[in-house]
This record gives sequence, structure tokens and C-alpha cells, in this order.
Amino acid sequence: MFRIDDPTGVAVLPAPEAAGSERFFFDGDPVNNLPASIVRASFLNMVQEELRNVVLAGGLTPSKTTYNQVLTAIKKLVGTPSIWGKTSTGSANTQLLNPDAPVAQLVPGLNINFVSGFQNNGPVTVNISGLGAVQVKKIGPYGQMNFEGGEWQVNDLCTVVYDGSVFQWVDTQAYRQNGLGVVQTSGAWPAVDLNTKTISGFYAVAAGSPNAPLNDYGFLQVLAGGDVAWKQQIFYHLYSDRFFIRRFINNNAWTAWQEVATQGWANGAFATIAANAAVAAAAAAAQSTANTGVANAATADGKAVTAQSTADTALARAVKGWCNFDGRTAGTITPRANLNISSITKIGTGQYTANYSSAMNDANYAFIPSGSSDIGGTINCIAYPMGNIAPSTTSRRFNTANASGTLIDVPYVNIIVVGN
Repeated sequence: MFRIDDPTGVAVLPAPEAAGSERFFFDGDPVNNLPASIVRASFLNMVQEELRNVVLAGGLTPSKTTYNQVLTAIKKLVGTPSIWGKTSTGSANTQLLNPDAPVAQLVPGLNINFVSGFQNNGPVTVNISGLGAVQVKKIGPYGQMNFEGGEWQVNDLCTVVYDGSVFQWVDTQAYRQNGLGVVQTSGAWPAVDLNTKTISGFYAVAAGSPNAPLNDYGFLQVLAGGDVAWKQQIFYHLYSDRFFIRRFINNNAWTAWQEVATQGWANGAFATIAANAAVAAAAAAAQSTANTGVANAATADGKAVTAQSTADTALARAVKGWCNFDGRTAGTITPRANLNISSITKIGTGQYTANYSSAMNDANYAFIPSGSSDIGGTINCIAYPMGNIAPSTTSRRFNTANASGTLIDVPYVNIIVVGN
């Protein structure tokens, strides 16, 4: 609001008259000889300065030709309106909101809080005050993406913000976010079809989830290429050290699950678990043949050769190394626990070299790193081997970074090595 600039005005605010009793304006009554109210300069100055101070507080420069400065300033000072949508109705993936004060139109920045009346099982739309269904998106590694299922549970407090095109979900339940390095640590774990998990991330998996390798609880790690034509899933069993792997190549179909781990907890003890049926059968045949060869000298040489060959084949498909270490430790790091990974050399923030106790037979092995979130559970981690540094038979370089690619240190870093 621009001040009066008429030549009859003064440059300094005049002192107002002494305050009297508050009253209201009156048009006057000529019949009863009652005068109309006099609008004094002190009153007009008061109104002018009140409005002008709102404009200044909003960070605006008073203008004589702009007639919405007070409104603009109030919007800036108050911020984006927040609507209480109550509990959603409708259905799991088509949710309806009916706030007590109906929303007249969707404007960018509109913030809506509500309680979900359903657990979604796929992409979700929200329709507020009958304005029409609008898609809800979440933020993933490659930008906005549709819901997949289980993001909203019954009685979750949800927040969505309209961006001019869609509603963006503000994840207030970080433990359930399907994102990199984040797993669910409380509440009911969702039973979800693992075939639908195609975005890079770390997911909680409940017993009974379709297309899981075991009918039990576990964690699913998904690694996806930037063109999403190539994907890989690794399933970690919650109650043992068993894990399984499968791939999805060229948008074709998922391969069968293959069990990779060879050891795990069974009946309270650390025991051998067959990597898969074929390997178990081959190992058993090799041992039987070797024993027969020792007992029967006449055929020992031939059977021993066959046994050794079969055993070597079985051993080549086993895990050759693994470890768990604290990525925040400086210098040479001793793993918390390990197999054939004697130490980790820290090169810098988020930069490491894994050193093998016994060398690999060749450099064409699989090196699978993964990392936890930060200690506060707010920063996600991506672990990856260095593509510009070739692997060697005695060590492998790798990094840990956040979703933006910035190198970070995290408290839990895991490595699995499979090969010859």
C-alpha cells in the first residue's frame, strides 16, 4: 500500500488526538439535528499505516498501481493453507476426502492432512470435495513414481501436497518408505507380490508374500538399471543367514530363485545349508565317491578324480566371502564378522577396499555390497563397486553414497562375494 502523496499531506506522521471511547461511523440525522461522523486524519493515518505494515512485513515494496499487495503479503506471511480431510472413504486405491469446509479448487501448494481408511494395494488417487480423482505420487530414486502397495496402512496419518498436476506424498511413516536403505521396523509388515518390486530399494517382506522364495519374513533388496530393463532381487531370510537371488532381463520375465548362502542358523547352531538341490546332490555324490575310492584301492584313482572334479564344481558355486563392518571407522577396519575378508581399507568418506584372506581363482566373481541408512535413519545409502577400477583376485574397490550420489559413511556395510 502506497501512502497518500497529495501535496496537502505532511512528511511526518502527526500525533493523534487523545483516545476517547470506541464508537462506530454514523451518517447523521438531519431531522433530529444529529451530525454525521467526521473522518479525521488520525483515523485515516491509522488505517493507512496498519495496511502498509502488512505489505512491508510480507517483503513487498509499496506500489501506487498494485492493488493486491495486502492480499499477497498475507499469503506470504500465513503460508500455504492446510486442510484437514478427516478419515478417507471410498476404496483402497480410490480414496475420497470430505473436509468440513469444502475445497473450492485445487491450487499449487495445497496441503491436505487426513487419516487413511484403507491399506492400498496399488497406485492411488485422491478425490477431495468432489473435485475429481488426482493421482498420488511418491518420490523414488528416479523421481516421481506411482504407489506400489502398502505405502498407506489403515489409520495412518497421511499428508499430500498438490503440485499443480498430482498430489505428492509427504512420507510421515519413514520406516515404511520403500526407499534405498530404509526398512520397516515397526507395525504390520505388508504382504506384497515380489514381482511388483522393481524400483531399487530395500523392502520389508511379510510371510505369505507372493513369489517369495520362502513363506516367511525377510528383507528384499532390489537393484535396477537406469533403463529398468535389467533388475535383480536378493531375498534375505529374517531368521537365518540364508539368502536367494534372481534376475529380470530385457523386460522378459523373472528367473527362478537360486539359493546362494551355504551356512545359517538351524536348531540353535550354525550349520551348513545346501546352496541348492543340484549342488547338494553333487557334493554328496563327490563325498560318497571319494570314500569308496579310499576303501577300494583298485578303483581309487578313477573315483577320486571324479569326486574331486564334482566337489570343485559344487564349491565354485558357494559364497567365497562375506563381512559386516562399520563404515564410519577410519584407517584399516576390522569387520564385525567375516569369511575370507580379512580387512577393509578406508580410502576416504564412503570409499573402501575389501581385502581377501585367500585370493579368488580369477577376477570374474560377483561382488555384492549393501549399506544401511545413517544412524538417524534419515539418509539412504547406495553401495556399489567401482566401475572404473577393475577387480583383482585379492581385493575390490567400492563406494557408499546417498541417493544424490554424494559419498557418505554409514554404520552398517555388508559385502557378499560369490565366484570361483
